Amino acid sequence: MEATKNKEDPYSVVRNWRALIEKEELSARQWNRKWGFLLPLFAERYKGSRRLLDVERNIRRLIAPNDQRSVKPFPQTTSQEVGWISVRPEFTLEMYGPYCLRIPLEPPSNFDDEE
Repeated sequence: MEATKNKEDPYSVVRNWRALIEKEELSARQWNRKWGFLLPLFAERYKGSRRLLDVERNIRRLIAPNDQRSVKPFPQTTSQEVGWISVRPEFTLEMYGPYCLRIPLEPPSNFDDEE
């Protein structure tokens, strides 16, 4: 017995491709016949949503304050890759101080006193 080949002949590949394309075209025509009445509704909604989006963008542009912070001047040192801007107070990310270096192993003493 001969081992089965995984390769398809070119004729079958082309035939399957044509069948797939024909099926897609048929499906597109059927969709248009079945659901084509929805297209004007979607177009109308799209136009309305575009108008609302333009209005919202204009409002955001009017309300948004300009950021007065500046990242200039950029230092000419080797530490410019990481952490050079966090020295300035307006760019600090930590709100409550540095990370906790000692991880508590036990709960606090008043943990059970919830009464």
